[in-house]
Amino acid sequence: MISTASLVKRYVVVFFVALTVLMVLGFLRGRETPRVVTESLIWAFVTATIYIVAQWYHSRRGRQCEICPVTTSELPRESKTLK
Repeated sequence: MISTASLVKRYVVVFFVALTVLMVLGFLRGRETPRVVTESLIWAFVTATIYIVAQWYHSRRGRQCEICPVTTSELPRESKTLK
């Protein structure tokens, strides 16, 4: 199972990447700053939450993400080797 610290770190990364992309796109569309900031914050929160809940769900079921970096502390106790 993925550690809580790892999930928090991933949440923060996904949140800020989504926030940045959404704000740039909002400004490129010519929208007003308060609207861009508000919508970007809401959608970045939603995006990061869905991503982390999906990661947690699959981790609880023992499924490993093929593209996600895995540290040895995130591996099950009975297996400390990467395949």
